[in-house]
Amino acid sequence: MANRAVGRDAVGDGALLRFEIFLFVSIATVLVTRGLLAAAGYPQVGTGELHIAHVLWGGLLLGVAVVILLIGMGTQTRTWAAFTAGIGFGLFIDELGKFLTKDVNYFYTPAVAIMYVVFVAAYLLVRSLTLRRKLSDELRMALVGVAVTDQALGELDGVRRDKVLILLDGMQIPTAFSASIRLALESHPVAKGSRRQWLNRLTSVSGQALRSLAGNTVVALIAWLLLTVGVGLRLNLYIDYLSETIELTRINNELNALGNTTTGLGFGFYFWYLLIANLFCAATVGVGLIVVLLPKSRTLGLWLVQWGVVLDLLFNQFSTFKTDQFRALTSFAVEVVVMLMARHLLNTRRLSTPGRR
Repeated sequence: MANRAVGRDAVGDGALLRFEIFLFVSIATVLVTRGLLAAAGYPQVGTGELHIAHVLWGGLLLGVAVVILLIGMGTQTRTWAAFTAGIGFGLFIDELGKFLTKDVNYFYTPAVAIMYVVFVAAYLLVRSLTLRRKLSDELRMALVGVAVTDQALGELDGVRRDKVLILLDGMQIPTAFSASIRLALESHPVAKGSRRQWLNRLTSVSGQALRSLAGNTVVALIAWLLLTVGVGLRLNLYIDYLSETIELTRINNELNALGNTTTGLGFGFYFWYLLIANLFCAATVGVGLIVVLLPKSRTLGLWLVQWGVVLDLLFNQFSTFKTDQFRALTSFAVEVVVMLMARHLLNTRRLSTPGRR
């Protein structure tokens, strides 16, 4: 079980981490670009009939990232390529509205919702592909080969080398080739004071701090209080929404009954989908918060809170982005923080309870 965990971490260190850098840099680029343009009054770069749209700079940076991947070597080079590509893709997708409308409308309302769906779908797909990838002997050797390249370039630190050695330990059929690579990894000096080693040390210290905070009674009480207040306000909002819906439906039926006329106040599938989905997600989080208070059911409560928020992010938030544009980012950020906190508390509880999976 330990080998499998380390193996997944090694795969994530190469693939998922770089994709997350690409994705989050893309999102940050969109937010920064829109913020700067709004602050500057949406200036036009160019003179006369020319307009140098920032999608062109995005394409240029995407091309630069491809060239880096084609001619560069080592994990650090690929990480820089992911960072550069993230900026380029963010500049590209930010102008999505222009390419979906006949009047080249940068402020096309559904564009932000479409961006949101693209980012979420991409993250779920790539995460699923990387974490479910079977660690065969061939894949283990491929990952070890990347580490050997980094070692030759002076980019392999001791922490990552230990993970790679555990990958070799998990091979089903060890070979003379794998044995020689192990010898090379163990005998060749590792990088001292590299950026990766500093990042690993920072990650370790941050993880210890988070675990300490999660185990602190005062911090836990504040966290659950914020969750409870947030969910309570959300449920109250949906209850008011449901009451207004019932009242509008009643008025609609009464008006339609007068002279057999149609008032145009009908509610379609999309309306009822959003209402039911929002109520379901809020109720799931609310029930989870209640169950957490029961000593023997805290793991179930944390699981309900986590998945209630995840479902809301996937199936409801896109409608908020469609109508409220970037004002909805506040709600989105809060839900992401809640999800990460619930996941961290859940993982901490599993690790501290022997035999739990």
